[in-house]
Amino acid sequence: MSLQGLVVFLIVLAAIAYVGSISYKKLAAFSPKKACGSDCGCGTKTR
Repeated sequence: MSLQGLVVFLIVLAAIAYVGSISYKKLAAFSPKKACGSDCGCGTKTR
């Protein structure tokens, strides 16, 4: 494998990893939540 082929392979691999991580984050956003986030304000009862 030449240096040029190796560089192309690494760029494609990085792109696949990036798309996979973005897809995982988007799918995780649709999963049911177990509790509120720390900054949502639903745990405080102050007015």
